[in-house]
Amino acid sequence: SFSRLLEAAESFRTALAAQASDAEVWFSLGKLLLQQQQHTEALDAFIQAIALEPANAWSWYYKACTLKSLGQLEAALDSFDQAVELAPLQSPFWYQRGLALLELKRYAEARDSFVASLKQQAYSSQGWLAMGWSLQHLDEYEMAIEAYDKALGIEPDQPFAFYNQARCYAMLGQLDWAIEHLRRAIGLDPVTYFTRAQSDLALNALATSELLLPPVEDDSSLIG
Repeated sequence: SFSRLLEAAESFRTALAAQASDAEVWFSLGKLLLQQQQHTEALDAFIQAIALEPANAWSWYYKACTLKSLGQLEAALDSFDQAVELAPLQSPFWYQRGLALLELKRYAEARDSFVASLKQQAYSSQGWLAMGWSLQHLDEYEMAIEAYDKALGIEPDQPFAFYNQARCYAMLGQLDWAIEHLRRAIGLDPVTYFTRAQSDLALNALATSELLLPPVEDDSSLIG
């Protein structure tokens, strides 16, 4: 509970008052503060932990995540770089680094970061979604479709994946496939994705296509 988190944080502060040179306590305090959405205080704790134990990759990683939450993307990226240098086999480090690069619109670097993440953890739906998103922004539509297929193979009912596959097929001029995937996205989340498609330049014409409208019942038997 939240009250227990507060109690735990206070316990860590008490411990640090007695011995401020314990990097592990600073690290644990930072994680607790991050859970409480106290980002500035959490960042200070991770900075202290790193000053005492600079080779701890997880301290760099959590510092980077905190900076990312604060909107300091360039600084976050520097800390992610430190984390992956210290622990290059940690999939979450590469994944979160890739997300920061996506926010910075550095799509090729983001793709490479997701490749590194998926090498360590291939069975990650979120990793494949992020890979597809980066490839889509690089106009690599066929490869993006394949990445979304990987995500759907892990978690089948993901309207985001179907919707973006529809966009990719539309960009490739494969309109039948675009309609089919847009239909699947709308079937899973009609409010979000039908509305989104109507304002999407790539899918606007398809969103109003008769193929996506519900069938009209034949009432000819009522005539005469």
